[in-house]
Amino acid sequence: MGVGAAPQIWGKGMLGRRDKAKGLEAEVQSLEVRRSGVLNRLADAVTRHDAAVAEQRRFLTETDGADARQARSVAENSRKAADERAALEDAARTLAELIEDAKARLAAERDRRERDRTAGEIEAGAVRIEEAAARMDEAAAAFDRANIALVQACRDHAPRDPILGSGPEGNILAAAGRLAGILPRENPFEGVAGYERPIGAVPAAAVTVSAMRANARAIREGAAPNVLPSKPPEPTQPAIFPEVQVVLSRPAFYRTYLGQRIDVPAGGLMLPEPIAAQAMNLGVGFGPQSMPGAAIMRILRINPAARIEPDESGSFRGVAFTGALGDGGKGMKPAEPPADLGALPDMHGVILSEAAQ
Repeated sequence: MGVGAAPQIWGKGMLGRRDKAKGLEAEVQSLEVRRSGVLNRLADAVTRHDAAVAEQRRFLTETDGADARQARSVAENSRKAADERAALEDAARTLAELIEDAKARLAAERDRRERDRTAGEIEAGAVRIEEAAARMDEAAAAFDRANIALVQACRDHAPRDPILGSGPEGNILAAAGRLAGILPRENPFEGVAGYERPIGAVPAAAVTVSAMRANARAIREGAAPNVLPSKPPEPTQPAIFPEVQVVLSRPAFYRTYLGQRIDVPAGGLMLPEPIAAQAMNLGVGFGPQSMPGAAIMRILRINPAARIEPDESGSFRGVAFTGALGDGGKGMKPAEPPADLGALPDMHGVILSEAAQ
């Protein structure tokens, strides 16, 4: 489906539903016509029946009934009129039921048709969103590739700020974001002298590119030192410590080499090797195959909310909070604070280098 194309809502299925609805409408109309004819005949039959009953009443009340042939004729006419009336009344009731059933099926079919229409519009909208999202992902991937190339080109060739050491890539990327609509295009400092806020990577890069070309001309003419812009050092990556499995008997926390606090719960989990070693040194961490570690894991499998406490045998037991007074009505002593497992080592001297700067 092309961009901007109207969604195709009606298909063969919807055409079939429309034909079915028309068939039900025709069925209802046919039944109503038949019932109308039956009702007309019933009205005539009621008149004939009333007349036959009246004739039989007159014969029985106004004559001595001695004429057997006439008596049989009067009785037969009354019976036939009553049978015809009953048959037509039954037919009228049956047709009324058939009409109600057909109308119910027609209403259900119309409801299904409208539901199909609504569902089709929703599904068509979902397709449009999927297509737009796919194009957005393609554009985002292209933007990411262009961003990587831009950062690398600026790191390799653009002059850096002599004090901050930063390059133009941040400003160029922000200007590209404004062009893409990712960042607001309005300039909050409109009218401030000397403040430019370009929209688009090319206008933003023009400032740096113009200065670089001017410097190149000056070098050719001997008016500037024959020096390339200095490249920034490669960014330092933090040390990646192997993680090991350890079982903690109580909640704990540790800090990254930059001081960020990481809280961890009791139970089995993966921790950086130096932190796991410190937990074992403090007596709050155990190997998963050890007896204390297996006991803790068994307790938490039975009751994940249980508090782990040492028991008299040197192992651990689980204590569950069961009310205001705690387990067994004896109350619970306050929980121990989380164990401090220290901080990850600063293997690259990042903190010291930042302090020196």
